[in-house]
Amino acid sequence: MPRDRLITVKGFYDDSLTEDLSKRLLPKKAAAIYVDCDLYASTVPVLKFIKPFLQPGTIIVFDDWNCFIGDPEKGERLAWREFTEANPTLRFEPFVSNGEANSFIFLGERDGASA
Repeated sequence: MPRDRLITVKGFYDDSLTEDLSKRLLPKKAAAIYVDCDLYASTVPVLKFIKPFLQPGTIIVFDDWNCFIGDPEKGERLAWREFTEANPTLRFEPFVSNGEANSFIFLGERDGASA
């Protein structure tokens, strides 16, 4: 990626992923989102922040999907489940998975709603 197109934001996710930052980045949409949070508390604000950047075809990769020996009640897995349950109109399908990471592709919204 060209350096002039790269934006680095310092700070903890829940402090740095602000509405002002979102406004500065929009209306751009994401082709891929790489989530490397490990912990539930870190993943929740990231998922909340990325919602306006989704477009059909956006791929979301969770780097540490199998942390906590794959326990669905912890880490990125729990945050993802809660996010998808809280946003039932968003449609995702599993994409690529390996022993450590897992990804989903965003298909769009049900009933013609927009992300």
